Amino acid sequence: MISQGINALINNAALGHDGVLATMHENDISALIKVNVEAPILLTKYLSRIMLLNRVGRIINVGSII
Repeated sequence: MISQGINALINNAALGHDGVLATMHENDISALIKVNVEAPILLTKYLSRIMLLNRVGRIINVGSII
């Protein structure tokens, strides 16, 4: 159970692979999608509920081109 005292979420995790998308294995693409897209959305979904109920909180999403 997540504590009711959560005031902030910072989504900063990312996964990258060197190389060209055209030659990337499908498993690597799936891993990229799960870490870079799906995980921040799910974390935001569940933690935003607590923040809305408590009427306080901030969500920060960090992105990079690297």
